[in-house]
This record gives sequence, structure tokens and C-alpha cells, in this order.
Amino acid sequence: MASLEASSTSSPFRSLPSPLEYLQLVECQLISLYSDDQRPFLNALAEIAEGYWSIQTILVAAHHLKQHPRLLYGLNCLLQPQCRLECSTTVDEVSHFVLVHQRRSTILSLPDVDEGLNLPTSCEDVLRLLNDYDAWDKLFKLSLHRQWLECFAQILQELIDDPAIDKLCKSAVYKRLHHLAKHGILPPSIFLHFVIIGNTKPSYVMNRTEYIASGGVCDIHKVSIRGTVTCLRVIRQTEMSDAKQIYKAFCSEIIVWRQLDHPNLAPFIGATAEIFPGRYCFALPWFKNGSIVFYLKENPEHDKFLAVQQILEAVDYLHTFDPPIVHKDIKGANILVNDEGVCLLSDFGLSGTLDLQHVSSAKGTLYWMPPELFGEDCDAHANTDGRPRDIYSLGCTIYEILTRNKPSAIMFSVLQGSPPRLPPLGKWTIEELHLWRLVADCVEIKPGQRPLIRIIKEHLSRVRNVGVSQLTVLSRPNSLKEPPSRAANESEKWAIQGWLWHRFSYQTVISDVPYLYTPPLRKSCRPLIYTDVLCMGMGWV
Repeated sequence: MASLEASSTSSPFRSLPSPLEYLQLVECQLISLYSDDQRPFLNALAEIAEGYWSIQTILVAAHHLKQHPRLLYGLNCLLQPQCRLECSTTVDEVSHFVLVHQRRSTILSLPDVDEGLNLPTSCEDVLRLLNDYDAWDKLFKLSLHRQWLECFAQILQELIDDPAIDKLCKSAVYKRLHHLAKHGILPPSIFLHFVIIGNTKPSYVMNRTEYIASGGVCDIHKVSIRGTVTCLRVIRQTEMSDAKQIYKAFCSEIIVWRQLDHPNLAPFIGATAEIFPGRYCFALPWFKNGSIVFYLKENPEHDKFLAVQQILEAVDYLHTFDPPIVHKDIKGANILVNDEGVCLLSDFGLSGTLDLQHVSSAKGTLYWMPPELFGEDCDAHANTDGRPRDIYSLGCTIYEILTRNKPSAIMFSVLQGSPPRLPPLGKWTIEELHLWRLVADCVEIKPGQRPLIRIIKEHLSRVRNVGVSQLTVLSRPNSLKEPPSRAANESEKWAIQGWLWHRFSYQTVISDVPYLYTPPLRKSCRPLIYTDVLCMGMGWV
């Protein structure tokens, strides 16, 4: 689990006004700021700014700012670096907020708010409830205030970010947090506040964003936030769109993305509805190299084998996460390339959820969709383990990387019930031929016959690290779906060599195209290595 910089108010993407600017904003909003009944508020601000505050001091300030949520959140510019206040800034009036102080988080309620219930309000309370499933069930069945649930989600997020919490405990906490996200409840820290583009207020920046392109469900915009070039993925809403369904899908993806921390995953900055009112945006760094498909067109000599290995690392991280994460939309357009030429997988689940709602938006993903998602029984497959679906899409993506074409040929072959003939005609290196073998295994028609990501990674690691000339055909698995078999003894080696030498036709494991060749008898008794078999099959010896 990641403790991302984006969760801190010190991040450049979560820039706050300076203390003086903040006080000027307060003065503009509160007309009667200097009247007698505002003296407690002024005293509270002074104590907070000087660092001599108490919980009661924070509550006094919050009481006066409750109808100005952005100003309440703005108290962070007066708090010490180790302190943080999290609250919703999209409500008319704040009733609950979270105060984080030296890794201790507490839900605070304003004095005029009374739930009438004995609810957990701290990380310690949540940890005590963690293994009490009856208490959890009762808690979620209560008709609780939405703001309290958002604050509770914030407490869960703080526990996940705490390095002192063990992995097993974090996994249990994450499941509770994801449950809330599926119902549209997110921690307030997910969202960016006081987003300033240039010197213009957020509500007037529509003409200051640069439209780049449209994806399946999002419009891509390029914008500079506080001098940092940023990519905004703005969820597109049509007249047919179900706003509630879109928001829940948005929440489900964003809470997953927030937890991830891997060098081959695109980093999550935050979300905001401030720049495009009424439309939710994902913010992530701007990668000038674009997607892997675009990058390979500009840099055809780029190491494709290494690019595939980097993508595999990202998929392996997702599939071995606890609980496992299914990407649902692996394709070249969702693989970005940073300035160092490293591949980063982006988009976690949203496109897979929404693209299928309307045919018009699903067209861009059909070529990468496994066959089990077509036909009458697609709903039954949708509720099963989704990792084989990712493996199929991964195979199509590798095809896309090797050919720089959409995998339409694979889709048409698979839908007709026959495996695609791979590789296509072309000049391929030994490593690329191994990738073609991988594609063939990944796009198996039956989900259960596709290899696990771990097996794929191990095989490609051996290919590159050991060297293809040292991989014997006897120790190599016939399929990536099975682990390597035991090493053959000397008598078995002789028998296998004799069979291969006197065989009139040999079909390689890399291609489904048979190669006819009658090799001469060998004088050498050295073990048969993979390059020998490959050369025999291709008529090179």
C-alpha cells in the first residue's frame, strides 16, 4: 500500500494559499469578522497560527467556518506541517471533519451535530472493530450521515498509509474502504482543493485547458497546475449516462488507484470537480512521450522485449495485490511512456466498467476483449475471476507492440473458434519469437488455459537473463501454462535426439506453421539446445 505524496497538503498539486492570502479570503467571506461575537474566532485563528491550539480551538474555528467548506479546509495553511485537516469541500455546510495530528486521526463533529450513537472516531476504535464482523455489519446498516461516512473512510485511508500497520491488517482495512467506495463514499483527501491554473480562479479556466483527445469514456486535457504540466482525464457524460452509476464507477477506480505504488504504474495525483464543474477529473502527470504505440512509431528501435517485461511487472503487481486487482482494460493506449522510456500502466477499471454500457464507447476496446465477454453467457463470466481476461488483453497488447497494429486479426480468428496463426510474416529476433509464443498462449479461447502472470514473468526472465542459447529444449516447458518439467537423463536425451534427427517434419513451439526438413546425422553428442531445434525447424542447418 502506498503513502503517496498526493495525500499530503504539502504536494504542489494541493497548493494552499499563503497564510496572509487565506486571512484575506476569510475577511472577504465573513462580513462581520471584526464584530464582538467574532472575537473567539479571531482568537482561535491566532492560536492555530502560533501553534498553541487544542481540539476545542479547532472546533471553535470550524463552527464559524462550517458554511464555508473551502475556508475550513484552508485552515491547513495555518497548521503545523505534522497536522492536517480533511473535510468535504463540496457540501453546503460541514458537520464532520477529520483532524490528523502526528499520525493520530480523529473524527470531530461540530457541537450542534449529534448522531445519538456511540460511533468509532479514531484509528484505535477502528482497529478494535476490525475483527468484529457483527459490529461492522451493524455499523454499515445504520443510516449514518454521509459526511461522517466520508470521514470514516478517511480514517481507513490513514490506517492504510500508516507504515506501522501490518500488511494483513491493511488488507482488511482496504476491503472496508473499497466497500464504501462502491457506494460512492470516498476519503476527502482523494480530492484536490484550491486548484489554481495560472492566475485564474478554477471556475473560469475552461479556455485555459488544452484539449488533446477523446478516449472510450474520458476526454484528455493538458493543463498547467501551479507550473506543473498535468494530464486531466475528464469523464464524459452523455444524455444516456447514468450519473450515479458513473460516479460509483469513478469512486471504485479512484480508490484502487490511490492505494497502488509501483514503478510501472502511472502515479495518482488526485481527483477534482473544480476545473470542469459537474464533471469529475483524474489528475496524473503529463507524459510527453504518449502511449507505447505512439512512442514505438517515433522510436522503432526501442527494446520491445523490455517494454513487455515492464508491462508484465505492472500486471503482476495488480494480480498479486491483496485482494487481487483486475485491470479490465489493458491495451496500448493505456500504457504510457515516461521521459526515461519506462512503460507505465494506467487506467484501472473505469473504462472496463463504462465502455460496455454503450456500443459507441465500447468500439475502442473490442479488439482487446476476450471471447468469453461476447455472447449470451458474458454476464456469467463477468462474475468470475477476471485475471484470465487481463491475460488475454495482455496478449493482444503484445501483438500491438510487435506489429504496431490493432489486434483485429486475433479477434476475428478467436471468434471463429480457431487460434490465430502466429507469428505473421516478418523478420523477428529470437526474443521476439518468444514473445509471439507468449501471445499464442495468452489468447487461448478457454480462460482456464491461459497462463498465470507469474509463469509468464518467469519464462521471459529466463529468456533475457540466462540467454536464449543456454535454454535447452529438454528443460523448457511445452507451454507457459505449466512449470518446467524435470531434466531428462542421458538415455532420454539420446532417445529424444534420435527422434528429432529422424523426424521428417518438425513443428516449432513458436509458430503453428510446420517446417519440413530432413537433417543430417550428427557426429557431436553434446546436448541438443534450443537454438539447434529452432535452426532445424527453419532450415538454417
